Amino acid sequence: MWVLLGSLWDDPTLFAVSISFLRFLSPGVILTAWCVS
Repeated sequence: MWVLLGSLWDDPTLFAVSISFLRFLSPGVILTAWCVS
């Protein structure tokens, strides 16, 4: 996992894409975690 983050950190474009992707996914993940707990 950390190796993946390290490779993303080396590639700013891929890093930015993954950040926006995570931002897009965040509400669904939070909602799912809240429902499960």
